[in-house]
Amino acid sequence: MARLGKDSLNFFQLETSIVFDPRIRKLMRKHGTVGFSAYVFVSALASYENGYYVDHNDLLEENLSEDLGVDETTVRAIIEYMCQLDLFDLCTWEKHKVLTSASAQSAWKRHLSKRQKAKLEDIKLAYSLVEQIEVSMRV
Repeated sequence: MARLGKDSLNFFQLETSIVFDPRIRKLMRKHGTVGFSAYVFVSALASYENGYYVDHNDLLEENLSEDLGVDETTVRAIIEYMCQLDLFDLCTWEKHKVLTSASAQSAWKRHLSKRQKAKLEDIKLAYSLVEQIEVSMRV
Protein backbone atom coordinates (compact mmCIF):
# COMPACT_ATOMS: atom_id res chain seq x y z
CA MET A 1 0.00 0.00 0.00
CA ALA A 2 1.23 3.47 -0.80
CA ARG A 3 2.38 5.67 2.04
CA LEU A 4 0.68 8.93 2.86
CA GLY A 5 2.13 11.79 0.90
CA LYS A 6 2.43 15.34 2.07
CA ASP A 7 -0.75 16.16 0.14
CA SER A 8 -3.00 13.71 1.91
CA LEU A 9 -4.70 13.23 5.25
CA ASN A 10 -4.72 10.19 7.46
CA PHE A 11 -8.24 11.08 8.60
CA PHE A 12 -11.41 12.77 7.44
CA GLN A 13 -14.23 14.20 9.49
CA LEU A 14 -17.36 12.10 9.75
CA GLU A 15 -19.94 13.69 12.04
CA THR A 16 -21.89 11.36 14.29
CA SER A 17 -25.05 13.13 13.15
CA ILE A 18 -24.41 12.19 9.50
CA VAL A 19 -27.16 9.57 9.58
CA PHE A 20 -29.66 12.37 10.25
CA ASP A 21 -28.51 14.49 7.29
CA PRO A 22 -31.47 14.55 4.86
CA ARG A 23 -29.13 14.04 1.91
CA ILE A 24 -27.66 10.88 3.46
CA ARG A 25 -31.13 9.63 4.33
CA LYS A 26 -32.22 10.13 0.69
CA LEU A 27 -29.08 8.34 -0.50
CA MET A 28 -29.79 5.43 1.82
CA ARG A 29 -33.47 5.26 0.83
CA LYS A 30 -32.48 4.98 -2.82
CA HIS A 31 -29.28 2.90 -2.60
CA GLY A 32 -29.31 1.41 0.90
CA THR A 33 -26.15 0.83 2.89
CA VAL A 34 -24.22 0.43 -0.36
CA GLY A 35 -24.90 4.10 -1.11
CA PHE A 36 -23.70 5.15 2.34
CA SER A 37 -20.63 2.93 2.04
CA ALA A 38 -19.85 4.49 -1.35
CA TYR A 39 -20.02 7.97 0.21
CA VAL A 40 -17.65 7.00 3.02
CA PHE A 41 -15.31 5.21 0.59
CA VAL A 42 -15.10 8.20 -1.79
CA SER A 43 -14.65 10.67 1.09
CA ALA A 44 -11.87 8.57 2.62
CA LEU A 45 -10.18 8.10 -0.74
CA ALA A 46 -10.31 11.83 -1.48
CA SER A 47 -8.67 12.58 1.88
CA TYR A 48 -6.07 9.88 1.38
CA GLU A 49 -5.11 10.64 -2.22
CA ASN A 50 -5.24 14.43 -2.57
CA GLY A 51 -6.54 15.80 0.70
CA TYR A 52 -9.88 17.02 -0.62
CA TYR A 53 -10.75 15.52 -4.02
CA VAL A 54 -10.61 12.32 -6.04
CA ASP A 55 -10.68 11.86 -9.80
CA HIS A 56 -13.75 10.02 -11.04
CA ASN A 57 -12.41 7.54 -13.54
CA ASP A 58 -12.77 3.91 -14.57
CA LEU A 59 -10.38 2.74 -11.83
CA LEU A 60 -12.48 4.41 -9.13
CA GLU A 61 -15.60 2.75 -10.50
CA GLU A 62 -13.85 -0.64 -10.72
CA ASN A 63 -12.58 -0.38 -7.13
CA LEU A 64 -15.94 0.72 -5.76
CA SER A 65 -17.69 -2.01 -7.72
CA GLU A 66 -15.36 -4.69 -6.38
CA ASP A 67 -15.31 -3.40 -2.79
CA LEU A 68 -19.07 -2.84 -2.56
CA GLY A 69 -20.11 -5.94 -4.49
CA VAL A 70 -22.19 -4.10 -7.09
CA ASP A 71 -21.77 -3.57 -10.83
CA GLU A 72 -20.15 -0.44 -12.29
CA THR A 73 -23.48 0.83 -13.64
CA THR A 74 -24.78 0.93 -10.06
CA VAL A 75 -21.60 2.71 -8.93
CA ARG A 76 -22.07 5.37 -11.62
CA ALA A 77 -25.70 5.83 -10.58
CA ILE A 78 -24.71 6.21 -6.92
CA ILE A 79 -22.00 8.76 -7.74
CA GLU A 80 -24.37 10.75 -9.92
CA TYR A 81 -27.02 10.71 -7.19
CA MET A 82 -24.50 11.83 -4.55
CA CYS A 83 -23.68 14.80 -6.78
CA GLN A 84 -27.35 15.58 -7.34
CA LEU A 85 -27.79 15.59 -3.54
CA ASP A 86 -24.81 17.99 -3.24
CA LEU A 87 -22.76 15.55 -1.18
CA PHE A 88 -20.15 16.22 -3.86
CA ASP A 89 -20.19 19.31 -6.05
CA LEU A 90 -22.24 18.62 -9.19
CA CYS A 91 -20.67 21.34 -11.36
CA THR A 92 -17.10 20.24 -10.57
CA TRP A 93 -18.01 16.63 -11.25
CA GLU A 94 -19.67 17.43 -14.58
CA LYS A 95 -16.91 19.78 -15.75
CA HIS A 96 -13.77 18.06 -14.44
CA LYS A 97 -14.88 14.53 -13.42
CA VAL A 98 -13.62 15.28 -9.92
CA LEU A 99 -15.46 14.50 -6.68
CA THR A 100 -15.01 17.18 -4.04
CA SER A 101 -17.07 19.20 -1.59
CA ALA A 102 -16.86 22.52 0.19
CA SER A 103 -16.66 20.76 3.57
CA ALA A 104 -13.72 18.59 2.44
CA GLN A 105 -11.98 21.66 1.05
CA SER A 106 -12.51 23.64 4.25
CA ALA A 107 -11.07 20.79 6.33
CA TRP A 108 -8.08 20.54 3.99
CA LYS A 109 -7.42 24.29 4.16
CA ARG A 110 -7.57 24.20 7.99
CA HIS A 111 -5.12 21.30 7.98
CA LEU A 112 -2.72 23.11 5.64
CA SER A 113 -2.93 26.36 7.56
CA LYS A 114 -1.87 24.55 10.75
CA ARG A 115 0.87 22.56 9.05
CA GLN A 116 2.28 25.45 7.03
CA LYS A 117 1.38 28.19 9.51
CA ALA A 118 -0.36 30.00 6.66
CA LYS A 119 -3.49 32.11 6.60
CA LEU A 120 -6.56 30.35 5.24
CA GLU A 121 -7.13 33.04 2.62
CA ASP A 122 -3.59 32.51 1.27
CA ILE A 123 -4.18 28.82 0.52
CA LYS A 124 -5.40 28.26 -3.04
CA LEU A 125 -7.02 25.00 -4.13
CA ALA A 126 -7.62 23.39 -7.48
CA TYR A 127 -11.38 23.00 -8.09
CA SER A 128 -11.97 25.48 -5.26
CA LEU A 129 -15.45 25.85 -3.83
CA VAL A 130 -14.50 27.41 -0.50
CA GLU A 131 -13.18 30.74 -1.81
CA GLN A 132 -16.64 31.42 -3.22
CA ILE A 133 -18.21 30.62 0.14
CA GLU A 134 -15.65 32.59 2.18
CA VAL A 135 -16.10 35.69 0.02
CA SER A 136 -19.90 35.56 0.26
CA MET A 137 -19.71 35.11 4.04
CA ARG A 138 -17.63 38.29 4.42
CA VAL A 139 -20.06 40.47 2.47
